[in-house]
Amino acid sequence: MPGDAFKMIELNYLTFKNEVIDSKVPAAVLFYISNGKTDKILMNVFEKLSIDYGKRFKFAVLNIGTYESLAEQYRIKNTPVIVFFSKGKEIERN
Repeated sequence: MPGDAFKMIELNYLTFKNEVIDSKVPAAVLFYISNGKTDKILMNVFEKLSIDYGKRFKFAVLNIGTYESLAEQYRIKNTPVIVFFSKGKEIERN
């Protein structure tokens, strides 16, 4: 299957720069909390999208409860929030 090698990425302080900021392809980052119902639903959607579209776009998730300073840096107050990055810059969020 064409997308087998592409999986959703669980980000942390060390991988955020490499996987998102320095990425050669656009990235969608889901900022979530582990006990959020909607957050879990979106994580499942991200997992499926990463398999189907992983060659052209990265799908990653970041737990804001664990990585609070990254959430603060991107002004994440509530979850879930999806932030889209291209060429190291935020281009859109919802």
